[in-house]
Amino acid sequence: MNANEFEQEVHFGLENLTRVRSNIIHILSQDVDEIVQRSALTYECFGYYNAFEHLILRFIKFLRREQPTGPFSHREALQALEAMVAEYRVTMKPQTLRICLELMAFRHVATKIYGFLIDEAKLAVIVGRIVDSHDSIVALVEDLLREVLQRNED
Repeated sequence: MNANEFEQEVHFGLENLTRVRSNIIHILSQDVDEIVQRSALTYECFGYYNAFEHLILRFIKFLRREQPTGPFSHREALQALEAMVAEYRVTMKPQTLRICLELMAFRHVATKIYGFLIDEAKLAVIVGRIVDSHDSIVALVEDLLREVLQRNED
């Protein structure tokens, strides 16, 4: 994959991430049954983390790094992100990493239990993290993209 294709894929992934966040905000604004809203929010929050992880995997693929596999692949993807951030000297606030870890943990829970068993308070925290931290997550990905592309040109 060339740098232009990579850049397009990352921008497409960022659009998806933003679309999921918009879906979450839309669902929050709806006057619907609590069970319906909880299930819809759970699904979208799960999707938000997946969209974010796919962005990480695009970087891993472009940089020809080993793809995470197996039962710890989600944690390994975040560790790969940390390594890329350090290598490319991109600033990542500790709270952003913490939020990414929370989203990953929520994704795990959401895949293992029924939606109606999702704890409302924990879901509310995750929804808040996505709504409030989206811009910093997007900025992190954009900063990393810029640095990767710049070094790739050299």
